[in-house]
Amino acid sequence: METTGIVRRRTAERTRDALERLATERDVWVSTAHPDHGPHQVPLWFLWDGRAVWVCTGATSATARNVREEPRVRLALPDTFDVVLLQGEAECFP
Repeated sequence: METTGIVRRRTAERTRDALERLATERDVWVSTAHPDHGPHQVPLWFLWDGRAVWVCTGATSATARNVREEPRVRLALPDTFDVVLLQGEAECFP
């Protein structure tokens, strides 16, 4: 088996890189779940304001309906080589 030559980064470097990606990328995968209907995942545009991730979707979308029932969400930036996962609770704002 060949090695890929990947060098592990220190925590400070990974944090810096993740924050930079949050500031510069535009798409994030949003994963929600409904107690009766199960998981739902969708790519959405997003904005990182330094404290929170903001996404916009229709009030009747599966994502919004799921968040109203179960606010726990997971977000993933779309790069399998340098995975960034965020987990938290979402709020709906009209």
